[in-house]
Amino acid sequence: MNQDDELYRLFLSGDNTGFEELVLRHKNHLIYYLRRLGLNFADAEDLAQDAFVTILLNKEQYKVGKGFKTYLYTIAHNKAVDFIRKNSRMVLVDEHVETEDDFLIEKHVLAEESKGILNKAIKELLPEEQELIYLVEFEELSYKDVAGVMKLSLAQVKVKLHRTRKKLEKILKREGFSI
Repeated sequence: MNQDDELYRLFLSGDNTGFEELVLRHKNHLIYYLRRLGLNFADAEDLAQDAFVTILLNKEQYKVGKGFKTYLYTIAHNKAVDFIRKNSRMVLVDEHVETEDDFLIEKHVLAEESKGILNKAIKELLPEEQELIYLVEFEELSYKDVAGVMKLSLAQVKVKLHRTRKKLEKILKREGFSI
């Protein structure tokens, strides 16, 4: 059993320290993921909090052993889609103004300097491609879990990921990054 499931079992037994530890383990990565979907920091932080509150209020819905991270990201993804639809006047742009909070989270998630080059290249991808790369490469979700989060078939994830990686490779080569 993985550590997330052990913490969730602790939470289910009535010990909220398990839930608190899950929040601490995943909140920065979740906020960063939501930022990559085009949300500003405050909205990403609010939606991440909403996802955790949803889990807190409906703790019996998650089936231990099914992948807590996938469950969490699916909830957050759905909340982001709903938020974007509801605020359809909001303009999503690839380039956004970085705040100090963003810097701290990005520093935490992208520790190595070479990932900065990769991050710049990823910003040139389409939003769906960015999300796919982020979930597979940074969050290390399985293809099956990514399919669940993004509401795609397993075959679609494989094909889109292959094409996205080829596209990213071309961008990185153009930028002088050796692969």
